[in-house]
Amino acid sequence: MSRRFVTALSLFLLFMVSLTACTRNFSAMPQATPTLIPAEIASPLPNDPMALIAGTATAMAMGEAAPIPTLPFEFSTPTPIEIPTEIPTDQATPAPAEETPTPPFILITPPAEVPATPTNVLPTVPPQALTPGSLPTTYTLQEGEFPYCIARRFNVNPNELLQLNGLSDGMIYQPGLQLRIPQSGNPFPGDRALRPHPTTYTVEKANMTLYAVACLFGDVYPEAIAQANGLELSARLTVGQTLNIP
Repeated sequence: MSRRFVTALSLFLLFMVSLTACTRNFSAMPQATPTLIPAEIASPLPNDPMALIAGTATAMAMGEAAPIPTLPFEFSTPTPIEIPTEIPTDQATPAPAEETPTPPFILITPPAEVPATPTNVLPTVPPQALTPGSLPTTYTLQEGEFPYCIARRFNVNPNELLQLNGLSDGMIYQPGLQLRIPQSGNPFPGDRALRPHPTTYTVEKANMTLYAVACLFGDVYPEAIAQANGLELSARLTVGQTLNIP
């Protein structure tokens, strides 16, 4: 029920009461006899319109101000939620870490090693692989060899070998000397073997070659000694090394 309606109704009731009061003689108001009303009836519901009208009219008749009814519910305006627009300092996005620059890769080429020139070393002559029984037309002397050793090994006459190459007995022969081998078929006079074999031999000098060991036995090929001992033909021997002589 609106307040305007209540006000209009109150004014109407007041007007009616005023008209009724004018028809009576001015005399003392008779005292009203109180009437007991049950509690259920005396206490109207707070939302009963008729009870509100009756209460308002009674109050106006007694010269009291009419109470303004109060709504049973109160509506509160919701408080807006403020959203922060700034990020707290402790939650700010950390700045990216600075990357350490990587130094450029520089390829350093080591200087080439210059082999030292050995002193007092005899020139190396590539060895000739010979098969026992074969007779080459030429042969190059290796370290530790001499013409008589070659005559025994190939079973040729040593005098023919010296004459064919313009050599004489008692000369000093250096490695690298190329010899022409006689093809006349005249054998070596006497016994070709200087030592009996098969046997073993203990190296007596440092850096001794298999060619020199073969010359000690006369009719043994250095290739056969290398094969019997699992060595390279150009191997350098050590003092005390034991060799199998086939």
